[in-house]
Amino acid sequence: MPPITQQTEHLQTSAIDFSETNEVCIDKQAIAHFQIGAEVEILSTDDEIWYPGKVVDLKLCEGLEELTVEYTTLFTYQHNRLQKLQDTITADKIRPATPTSDQKSFEMMDKVEAFYNNGWSSGQISMVLGDNTYSVCLYTSMETILFKHSDLRIHREWKDGVWKMADKVKPDKKRKAAASSQNSGMDNVFLRRSERVTKRSRDTKTPFKYDRNRL
Repeated sequence: MPPITQQTEHLQTSAIDFSETNEVCIDKQAIAHFQIGAEVEILSTDDEIWYPGKVVDLKLCEGLEELTVEYTTLFTYQHNRLQKLQDTITADKIRPATPTSDQKSFEMMDKVEAFYNNGWSSGQISMVLGDNTYSVCLYTSMETILFKHSDLRIHREWKDGVWKMADKVKPDKKRKAAASSQNSGMDNVFLRRSERVTKRSRDTKTPFKYDRNRL
C-alpha cells in the first residue's frame, strides 16, 4: 500500500486535471453558436451599432474564445484593393444574426432596431406616420429620424444563448393622442434618411461603408 502522502498527491493531481478538462468543455459550448461561416452581428462599442458579418475563423486563447469576423457593410483598402474589413473579437461582442420577423406594423413606444449608418441601432418609435413611415428616436445619438418599415425590426436581446423580446413601454394616452393629431404637419421637424449627413467612422481602418440604398 503506497504511503499516505503519495495518495494525497494523486488526489490533488486528479482534481487539477478535472478542472482543466471542465474549462475546455465550457469554452467549446460557448462557441457552439458561432461556427465558421455563421451569419452574425458584431457590436461596435464606439456607437453601439450592430454590424452584419460572418465568422471566418475561431480559436481558443488562454481559455477565451476569439473569433475572426468579416463585416458585410464595412470596407478597407488593402494591397490597393477595396476589401471587406476583418477583425478579431471576443465572443461577448458578437451575436447570431437576428431572426427575421413578420411584423407588419409598429406602434408608438415600440422598441425597435433601425438600419442606420450601415448597421442596426436601437431606438424607440416616437410617432407613427403614413405610408409605412415611422419617426424613431435613436438611443445612442438621440437623433429623431424617419424610417420606412423595411428598415426597421423589432428589438430583441441575445441573453444566455437565446433571443428575448424587449419589454414594451406603455405610451401615455395624452401624448399618443397629441402626436397622432400632428402627423400631417411634422415632416419638416424630423431628419429624413435622404437628408442626413453620414457620420465619418471613428475607426481609421474603415473609411468606406456600404450604401444599402443603392442596391
